[in-house]
This record gives sequence, structure tokens and C-alpha cells, in this order.
Amino acid sequence: MLELNLGPGVLELGVSKLLEEVGVLELLGSYVINVPPTAAFISDFEISKAMIASDYISARVGDDYETLRAFEMKVLYQTIAATSSVPEGAGSRVLHEAFFEVLADCGRDSAWPEVELFVMGDGRGYDVFPEIVESSFGLSYYEYQQLKHECARRAAAYPTLDEVTRDELLAPQRDHYTQAVLDGLAANPHIEVPAKYRDEVDKLMRAGW
Repeated sequence: MLELNLGPGVLELGVSKLLEEVGVLELLGSYVINVPPTAAFISDFEISKAMIASDYISARVGDDYETLRAFEMKVLYQTIAATSSVPEGAGSRVLHEAFFEVLADCGRDSAWPEVELFVMGDGRGYDVFPEIVESSFGLSYYEYQQLKHECARRAAAYPTLDEVTRDELLAPQRDHYTQAVLDGLAANPHIEVPAKYRDEVDKLMRAGW
């Protein structure tokens, strides 16, 4: 478990594979920033593991290692810092209910139908302790994290909402994250935008996420 959380084994996690496949901005825009604030236990975990994975992934690019790592780490840091101040709007409860409904259904439809991917308290979702996962649900901690990642990505697409409604409800928090990332980059002009991300950053500045 420690290897998955802190060492190179983190590269086996779904969020790490997604980061390497699509890059940090697409990882956030297509998944993480859509997670409702009441499921911050998921977005915080995924971002923190992406930070660790970025170290290993960016090391493979050679001379541009520091440029790529500094950019990805700043973007991820700004995003995780912004999770505590996501604005709550009239649609927040709708997003919350739609997200957790899909998350729960995804777990029940898996190879481990008894699995619980979250516990609720005070209207928010929280992690299940690792020792409970391994002793109660019949799967390893690694399998559990992979399943939670898969199900959270499905839930963050809000398949039970029509596309227009989903986008309208998500707009305030997507704008919030856009501004947080752009403000963080503007406040740190020494952080260079790597060539692979320049077009995406230009698009983010023009149209947001």
C-alpha cells in the first residue's frame, strides 16, 4: 500500500496512466474539476497521486524535466488548493446526488457488488479505511483504488443528466478552477509553459475549461 501511495508504484494507478496519456490539463478538464466539492476525498486523492506520478513521468523527457515538472506541479497545486473554495450554487445538490448515485451503482455493478466506494457524513463523502477495504470487500487496496478511479471518472461525466443541464451546473466550478490555475501561473512568471502545453494554455485563457 505504501508503494502505491508514495513510491514508483503510484504509476500503476489509473490517475497516473491518465496523466501520462492525456497530460495534466486534459486530466483536470475532463475529470477532476468536475468532481463535486462534497466528493473532495476523490479529487484530493487523485491530484495528490498525480503530483507524485508527475515526478516519475516528467523524468523520462530528459533535458526538459524541470520545466515540465514545475509546470505540472504548479497546475496541480493550484487545483488542489482551489478545491476548498469551490462556489456552491443552486445546482450543487443536483450534482452531488447525480455523482454519488452513479458512484454507488458503479461499485454494485462491479466484480465486487458488496464494495463501498465511500461513506457519507454531514452531507459529504469520505474515504473507506484501507483495513476495512481489504478485510470486508474481498479485493486488494490496489484493486479498490483502480475501481474507485474508474467509477469516479464515470460519475464525473454525469451520465444521468442531459448534457446541457450538466454543463450549466458545472460552469461555476469549472470557471473557479480555470481562474485558480491561470492566477497561479500569472503569479509565477518564472514557471515556463512547456511546448506540449502551450496550445492548451492559450485555449484555457481564451475559453476556460
